[in-house]
Amino acid sequence: MRRNWFGRLSVGLLMSGLLAAWPLPCASVFAGQRVASTGGVLEGRITDPLGAVLPGASVVLLRQGQPIARASADENGRYRFAGLAGGLYDLRVEREGFAPRTIPNVFVPAHAVRVLDVMLSVGPLREEIVVTATGTEVSRAQLGASVAVVEEEDFRHQAKVHVLELLRLIPGLYVAQTGGRGGQASLFMRGGNSSFTKVLLDGAPINQIGGFFDFSTLVGTQIERVEVMRNPNSVLYGSDATSGVIQIFTRRGREHARLPVFGYAVEGGSYRSLRQEASLSGAARAFDYASSFSRYDTDNHLPNHAYHNGTYVGNFGWQPSVTSEVRLVLRHTAMALGVPNALDFYGIPDDSAMRGRETYVVLSGWHQARRRWQNRIRFSSVHSMSRFTNPAPTGEPFDPFGFGPVYLGAPVTIVGGNGFRVSGRAILDFGGVYPQTFVTDTVRQSLFAQSEVAVGEAFTGTFGFRYENERGRSGAQSVARNNFSYFLQGQYNWAARVFATAGVGIEDNAVFGVAVNPRVSLAYVLRRGETSSWWNETKLRFYFGTGIKEPSIFQEGSSLFAVLSRLGASGEALIARFGIAPIGPERNRSVEVGLDQNLGRNRARLSLALFHNRFEDVIEFLSRSA
Repeated sequence: MRRNWFGRLSVGLLMSGLLAAWPLPCASVFAGQRVASTGGVLEGRITDPLGAVLPGASVVLLRQGQPIARASADENGRYRFAGLAGGLYDLRVEREGFAPRTIPNVFVPAHAVRVLDVMLSVGPLREEIVVTATGTEVSRAQLGASVAVVEEEDFRHQAKVHVLELLRLIPGLYVAQTGGRGGQASLFMRGGNSSFTKVLLDGAPINQIGGFFDFSTLVGTQIERVEVMRNPNSVLYGSDATSGVIQIFTRRGREHARLPVFGYAVEGGSYRSLRQEASLSGAARAFDYASSFSRYDTDNHLPNHAYHNGTYVGNFGWQPSVTSEVRLVLRHTAMALGVPNALDFYGIPDDSAMRGRETYVVLSGWHQARRRWQNRIRFSSVHSMSRFTNPAPTGEPFDPFGFGPVYLGAPVTIVGGNGFRVSGRAILDFGGVYPQTFVTDTVRQSLFAQSEVAVGEAFTGTFGFRYENERGRSGAQSVARNNFSYFLQGQYNWAARVFATAGVGIEDNAVFGVAVNPRVSLAYVLRRGETSSWWNETKLRFYFGTGIKEPSIFQEGSSLFAVLSRLGASGEALIARFGIAPIGPERNRSVEVGLDQNLGRNRARLSLALFHNRFEDVIEFLSRSA
């Protein structure tokens, strides 16, 4: 076996200062009202991961490292600093029994109110704010769903190139890849098919039509975090969220960083592997920007298996006012891969090749209409193209019957697991017209709107709408669809101990019509965490939900209804006679119960889950001779 070596060189040029860390465990909005000319205001609430307020918490406001004001959270956990000059501050929050937290580079407008709610963790165990499970920012401690988070630092610490390398480490996920780097990679979640997982980029769906997503094209360039929800959620995300949802968040430019930052990194290894990445991020007045380009090349370990991936990512934001934001995210990937085929069976490499392009555009807007009412709108366009080319037949021509040659590989001997041996030459290519190509080219464009209303501190209602246009071709088959989705959801927090989420989604699909999907999740905290105890927070979880998946281009075009429809009057007569309907969605009905236990003074977490997925109406292809 060839032994790999791996070397890494990282160079960073700091053009001016450091970026602020993105403060995940806090929620930040601008309240929007103007204040007197005496200065800006910074205020908010201090809570624990369960949403309980923390009265008496010490809050210190710093500027250029020096404390300029102090406050103590009142009985409702609120703090307030008034009369502040516009600019950047650091906020330090401490309370006995909780890990202290410092939030750097907090921007306070000169004549407006900035609301910054801060969550303190109990001990060193990382507590994340997640979005995917509910469509709103919620502490993972308050969720009844099964959610895992991969952070940007995980890519750096483990020196991973592709996202799939870290997804492999999450329980309940299985990643299968064909060949070496760049080979098609399929993800299977909790027993579902590879097309049963919805994949989102900053809220926009990026699956191919029918749900499949090739994870081999997705490198870690400018990815801030990845959230993995291991439960069906067609309420919020419609078709394809059959087994679960994976959402990728792009790193932003720090909205109020003082000066731009440029970075460059290069790393290399065996098989002539080389990866380079350059990035630039920063902010200028109301604009923030972050842009990266990476290139990865390797020969892999087989002949004709070289791989190239070039990825550009841009995230550009604009805050026209203290209550509004507009953001544009761009991601473009170009890849090329040699396809040697099954070398162990044929003995010689094929000369086929694969090329592909993925272009994602996400334009979103956010508006804080009131302190407890905010709205979001998002347009996305996803263009996926792949081209497989076999330029010429490979192998030795063989035509014993005069009907045209087939092409044989080299003589090989194959040994089975039971020791049985067989020798011979396999057919590598068939006769016909060359070059042979197979092209898949699809476009998915969607328009999404969502409104969130908070009633008091305990209840949040969310409702939304999505329109999606799908069009494209796979080989000789093509589709054009217009789909609509509607959803309504409520979240309730009772005494920071019981958390409930319930919702219903209606999917109006161009292929199968209307489908209704409910979901309910519950979380009950039996015991609160304390840093003085070795045995910390105990939480029981329950989840019930359904998910659906629309047919792919091939499945729709090869369905009995479509085949008969192409026969004209005779086919229509058969459809009417036997009551044959258009192909329907694949379905999942899922139930899960779980237990989360924090241990060792909140330094470790043990999670146990028992789930049952019932997949129904699963589509299978049958040949004409079946």
